[in-house]
Parts: sequence; C-alpha cells; structure tokens
Amino acid sequence: SSGINAEYGEKHDWISHLNTCIASCQKRGEKKLAEPAPAWIPDDAATHCMICKKSKFNAVNRKHHCRRCGKICCNGCSTKRLLLVAQSTEPVRVCDPCFADASSKSTSQQRADSSGEEASDGEHQEVQDPGPAQFFS
Repeated sequence: SSGINAEYGEKHDWISHLNTCIASCQKRGEKKLAEPAPAWIPDDAATHCMICKKSKFNAVNRKHHCRRCGKICCNGCSTKRLLLVAQSTEPVRVCDPCFADASSKSTSQQRADSSGEEASDGEHQEVQDPGPAQFFS
C-alpha cells in the first residue's frame, strides 16, 4: 500500500512539474508545444489496413506506420509526408487522414494569424491527474 502511495505521489509530482513547464511556455508566448511521437500499434496487431480496412497485408502489400497517429496502414492510405519537428528534420510518412487533419489545422492557424486572433484548437491544455484508481487499474 505504501508503495502505491509513493508511486502515486511521484506521478503527481511529475504532472505538477509538467503543468509548471506548460505555464512557463505560455508566459513566454510560445504558440505550441511539440507534439510527442505516438505509440505505434504493434505489427502483429493488424492484418488489414486500419484506414481503409480493405487492404490485407502480405509479403507484397507491406505495413506502414503513420508517424503522427501510430496506426498501421497500406501504401495507398499513406501517400503523404509531413514535417514533424519533434521527430525528424525531414518529412516523414503519415496516413492520409492525419495529413488532411494537419493541413486543415495549418489553414485555420494561418487564418487566425492573419486576423490577429489566436487559434482555439486546445493547444495549451493542462495535464489532468486521473487519480489513483485509473493510474493503477
């Protein structure tokens, strides 16, 4: 029981520190924190493309991971590349839905920048503490 409380206390300290860092970045006027790399879906978890759900993987039809969301997709559903600065200095493969999402966010950010308003896409969200029940379940 004391081990659980110690682990929860350490987790709480980390969340508090993250929130302090987020607040510091916001005070300095930084627009957005870098997006972390996603956890990739394990290769053996998919027999078909997770985007079109039609393409079956085999020796010829290879699996590709989207570097933005981590899903496994076929070549036809991952035809685009994006520069994800938190991961690479070169554009990386992303699924077509992630490319479309990033493109629409980029367009709305450009509109907000030109109008002098800040985009409200939740870019400065505080990390929430789920509590001990969710942490240890």
